[in-house]
Amino acid sequence: MKREPRGNFDKAKVLRMGAVELPADVHAEAVRQIAAADEECRVNFRWGASQVEMVKKVADLMGVSYQQYIKQVVYRQVQADLEQFSKTQSAASRELTTAH
Repeated sequence: MKREPRGNFDKAKVLRMGAVELPADVHAEAVRQIAAADEECRVNFRWGASQVEMVKKVADLMGVSYQQYIKQVVYRQVQADLEQFSKTQSAASRELTTAH
């Protein structure tokens, strides 16, 4: 399947929905994320060319820039790690509570 270059799309095909009322929790999260984006910081790291090419290939398949893909993957992994850590901490806390 051939993809158009990123940012190059037929704007006439975009569905205009006008203002959309969001549920309060979704609105609050959107506001939080927009504020966080306003406080953006840059992160630089070094990878081998083959690693970057692999990431770029997958990002292209996903239809996003490789930078956005990396952010998405890292964010999902952080969420999973925090959830696992929280479960581990909760289990350890329960063990301490029941041991006494």
